[in-house]
Amino acid sequence: MEKEVGGKCGRLLQLYGIHKTTIEARKRGHLVQRKAQRDGSIKLTIGGV
Repeated sequence: MEKEVGGKCGRLLQLYGIHKTTIEARKRGHLVQRKAQRDGSIKLTIGGV
């Protein structure tokens, strides 16, 4: 995969996971908060309805 998308494939996979999780949680009526961390990662908080 790195050969196809370059050295940042970990970041690409993280962003895909964030978007997929956000979409699925919202479909189920949950609130989603997204917060960038200092190390570049993103923290998702999924709350109840």
